[in-house]
Amino acid sequence: MPRIYPYDLVNGHVVAVVGDRRCLIDTGAPASFGRPASLEIAGRCHDLAESYLGATAEGLSAGVGGPIDTLVGTDILNRHDLGIDPATGTVAFSELPLPLPASTLPLRTVLGIPAVTAHVGGEPTGLIFDTGAKLSYLDPELTRDLPVTGTAQDFYPWFGAFTTPVFDADIHLAGEPITLRVGNLPLMLAMSLLLAGTAGILGSALLATHRVTYAPRRGLLGLERLEAAERRASAAD
Repeated sequence: MPRIYPYDLVNGHVVAVVGDRRCLIDTGAPASFGRPASLEIAGRCHDLAESYLGATAEGLSAGVGGPIDTLVGTDILNRHDLGIDPATGTVAFSELPLPLPASTLPLRTVLGIPAVTAHVGGEPTGLIFDTGAKLSYLDPELTRDLPVTGTAQDFYPWFGAFTTPVFDADIHLAGEPITLRVGNLPLMLAMSLLLAGTAGILGSALLATHRVTYAPRRGLLGLERLEAAERRASAAD
C-alpha cells in the first residue's frame, strides 16, 4: 500500500510532513540531506548526510521561508512511485507502481535528475522536472517576446536568492496546452542547464493546475488536470 503524507505548499515549495519531520520534496536534487542523521519514509530508513555541497537544512529553511528538516532528493525518491495531489494536499510514496493518468511524458535523466521534453513555440524543448523550484523557468530567448506580468523572488540552495521577471508562457506537455508562470534563471544557472542539453525547468507551479505522478522506475511522468481528477473521484463515489 502507498504511504500517504500531508504536505504544505510553503512559498511554492512542496514540504511533506513525515512524522515529526518537515521534508522538502525535491526531484531537482540528486542527494538527500538534513537532520537528524536518518529518515524513515515509506517503511524504509535512510542514512542522511548533514549537508550536500555546502547546503544545509538551516540554509533551506531561510531560502524557503519556513522550517525544513530534510531535503528528500532523487536518491530516495527514485526508489518509489510518487503521487502529488494538490486536491487533497498529500504525497503518496509507493514501492508498487501507482496508476498513471492518460497523459504521460517520457522521463530521462540529466546529471542524476529527471527531465522531460515539452514543446515551446512548436519546438521540442528539454526541461528539468524540479519539484524543488517554485516557479518554472525558460531560457530568455524563449520569453523575449512575452509581456512581463510581474516579478518574483526564488532561491537555489547553491546560488542564493534572486529576483526574476515573470511571464505567462504557453507550452505543450504530452500534447496538452498548458499556460505556465515562468521566470528566467540567473546567467550562471541558465548556462548550467544549457550545458546539460535543457532550456528550462518545470517546477512545482504545475501543481496549481495538475495532479502529478512521478514514476522514475518506469521512466514516466503522469499529468492530470485537477478538474478531471475531481470528476473521476466523484464518479468512483
